Amino acid sequence: MNTARVALLVGLLLSVAIASPQANALEPGRAVAIQTVLTAVRDALIGVQKTLRRDDYPPLTAVTLTLQTTVAKQVGGGIKLWVVALGAKAEKSELQEITIQLTPPSPNSPRNLTDENLTSALESAIVSAVEGAQNAGSPGLPLAFTGLQVSISFVVKSNAGGGAKIEILPISADLSGEISDSATQNIKVVFGALKQ
Repeated sequence: MNTARVALLVGLLLSVAIASPQANALEPGRAVAIQTVLTAVRDALIGVQKTLRRDDYPPLTAVTLTLQTTVAKQVGGGIKLWVVALGAKAEKSELQEITIQLTPPSPNSPRNLTDENLTSALESAIVSAVEGAQNAGSPGLPLAFTGLQVSISFVVKSNAGGGAKIEILPISADLSGEISDSATQNIKVVFGALKQ
């Protein structure tokens, strides 16, 4: 082989070797870093608590987040887990499920997101569940709750460039046709002293 062909072959092999650590990752825009999702969820929970503290609702006491993730090999042999985003499809054998217990943030905590609309749909769904439970019953016989557990399935929608800006959307009829099980995340929030 001449030198030019050897150089071309070596260059091709190096480019494959460098690209292969990302071969198991979903394409850009189809996976989101776990810390990005956690930041958005935290901001939504701050908003929920700010909205609900003006009324006499039980406090938010526990949060459990269950995420569907996929593994991407990194340069140097390490691995990184990515949250599967809306529009992505992954085989069940490629998924890793992570369950994270979170301490609810203070309602006085500052939000990290500059655009609060990114978390407003999740926020609205949680507030609606709490207000619905509080307003249950009849005027003569209202139901007052001392504990409530809300479990909401949601998807993470990433911008097409795969950047850090995401939107969290509860699953609704207009989204249901686009969603694979591998992209469905879940948040469970507990208000008050719910006994299990």
